Amino acid sequence: MSQDIDYVVFDKFDGGINTFNALTNLKPNELEDCQNVYPESRGAIRKIKGWTKFLSTDAGGSAVTGLYEFQKKDGTRFKIKVQGAAIYVWNTSTLAWDNKTGSCTITSNKNYQWRFADMGDKVFAVNGYDAPIYWDGAAASFSTFSGANIPSTAEGLFVWQNRLWFFCTTEAATLYPMRVRASDNGDPSTFSDANAFVDVDGAFGGRFLTCVYPDRQNYAYAFCIPKGVYILIWDAT
Repeated sequence: MSQDIDYVVFDKFDGGINTFNALTNLKPNELEDCQNVYPESRGAIRKIKGWTKFLSTDAGGSAVTGLYEFQKKDGTRFKIKVQGAAIYVWNTSTLAWDNKTGSCTITSNKNYQWRFADMGDKVFAVNGYDAPIYWDGAAASFSTFSGANIPSTAEGLFVWQNRLWFFCTTEAATLYPMRVRASDNGDPSTFSDANAFVDVDGAFGGRFLTCVYPDRQNYAYAFCIPKGVYILIWDAT
């Protein structure tokens, strides 16, 4: 697991690397050298602290198909692992993995990689094959969704416009490889609006790959295969 990171904020960071001028001639927005840091788009420089060993061995045996750190609003963090036919949460008291699968179905297959997202103090996960699941950090196990308009599977998910979105969904036994479906506003566990989805033109036989990546305000980018980048605009009205 990665260590905590520090932020150093600059008013501007658009000068880049200047290896030509002397140090005394550098502008405030220029650097002579830049190592072990990552410049962000808004002008911050993120320090990279590297990695530390979490476990020397893992007795699970089966392929690990998901790793995630879930952080609640109060700062509590949970390390989550999907391995074999189970999903686990690291117990900081016993220093062991607690099985949180419950009645959820976790198919053991190295090709079914799990993706995660946080919203409303819950963590949500999908793998494109099993039913979407979620956990609130307190329940004895993960749960599957209940209610109308819940996709039976989704290959990916993201949080945008105060909603949880699933993409590349299977609904009523039909695969929609170019669909993104939204939860209710502010409620990631409920999908009450049957029409809260977007079917991007898939005439070329496309499929959402890593899919929509949130940008600013009401815009999002959708990355598809075999080719194509779409800009999605969501109008909740």
